Amino acid sequence: MGAQLWVSDLTGYRRRGTRLIELHETLGRKITVKAIYEPLQSFAPNIEGGRARHELEARDFDVVGVRESKDSRVVGYIDKQSLKDGVDVREFVQEIESEYIVCDDLPLVDLLAILAKRNFVFVRVDGEVEGILTLADLNKPVARIYLFGLISLLEMHLNFWVRIEYPDDLWRHLLSATRLEQLDGLLSQKNGLDPLDYLQFSDRCDLFVARTSLCDQLSPGSKRMTERALRRARELRDDLAHSQYYLATTRSWREIIELVQWADDFLRRSDGLVEERASNASRGYVGNLI
Repeated sequence: MGAQLWVSDLTGYRRRGTRLIELHETLGRKITVKAIYEPLQSFAPNIEGGRARHELEARDFDVVGVRESKDSRVVGYIDKQSLKDGVDVREFVQEIESEYIVCDDLPLVDLLAILAKRNFVFVRVDGEVEGILTLADLNKPVARIYLFGLISLLEMHLNFWVRIEYPDDLWRHLLSATRLEQLDGLLSQKNGLDPLDYLQFSDRCDLFVARTSLCDQLSPGSKRMTERALRRARELRDDLAHSQYYLATTRSWREIIELVQWADDFLRRSDGLVEERASNASRGYVGNLI
């Protein structure tokens, strides 16, 4: 079992920390809106529209709140694009509807589902709207930690299935001569190590997709859709690993959130098959450890 991250074929035991649900419990549901939202900056309603728009442009803000004074409650919000010269902000105030409000204790995994449909949400703190959270806030380190954990878990699952589907190095005939030469050159310096540990993410993706029946079980839909999702996963992993300042634009954040939802579905199915396989392999085993 020492060389297997997942389960023992002898006992069926699954190592802790390798399930999607455990990633959610330790990161996805422990990281909340409170960790990444920003305080909601506001204007008084009597501020002239052109002046307000100029300040928002200088601060690179698109949306701010409106309140009578610093200590009063937020009565609505304004969108920078709606402001006009010579007209007070009060003429452009929009009501904050309930579907645009989240609590500061909302877990990150639930927040992503909401941000799949809108560019920003307001944050309720102690019963009052006091914060705002936009797609750009998902660039923050604590959110990146969860995303990197999810993609790392996805890659580990791919590696697990490649080991199962290609015993005795059967995967070698599917890689290009150039990739094999690169891999063999690396392995010549790493005596005794498993070559599968040195495959690239793209290699694992190609080998997984080549197993059509398994691919269909874990990623229902077209082969092209699965290849596209895996390519995006690899690109996100690289951006996270290299600390790219912006992971995505507003529009492409939608694609990242779709990728997260796809990876969640993939990993839930994979977890089920991994444990079913281990249970079948270990049936009837009785050990003496206590």
